[in-house]
Amino acid sequence: MVASDIPVKINSKPNDLAKTFEKAVKNPKLSEIKLKQLDFWTQFKVFAENKDCSLKLLNPIVEYYYMIKLDAKNVNIFLYVLFRKSEIRCECYIRDLYISDKLFFKKEEINKEINCELDWDSDSVQDASKITTILNIDVKNKEKWDECFKWLFEKSKVFHLVFSKYLNK
Repeated sequence: MVASDIPVKINSKPNDLAKTFEKAVKNPKLSEIKLKQLDFWTQFKVFAENKDCSLKLLNPIVEYYYMIKLDAKNVNIFLYVLFRKSEIRCECYIRDLYISDKLFFKKEEINKEINCELDWDSDSVQDASKITTILNIDVKNKEKWDECFKWLFEKSKVFHLVFSKYLNK
């Protein structure tokens, strides 16, 4: 895979994304899947920025996940693209059992507000919890990426809105 095979949409802002992406593509140590991950998250960030969203978007990194910061300590939203499993995920990751318990107590209300049945997973060994929703989709097919971006964007906005509300109570 060469840089010319990977389309990068440039917006009118100073574009550190393009520079980061071009630098990564030239790195011979990056596997094809790592380049796909970076391409996916780079295009997702451009998609989200074009929606004029209030999410705190970070620059993409070469990983299967993308983090969106919440205004609460020890709580973040993670988005995942899993090419091998053909799925994408939106997850609220909580590194505080007190906060996790507080949210779990409101589980039914949160599920209703987010409008889906969430997977609530607690790991007392790591003092962390994950609240996740998953979409099975052929992420290897670039023609499906806009659908992926739309789903991830909508879920991250709803997660941000709902979890922020319950964290600030």
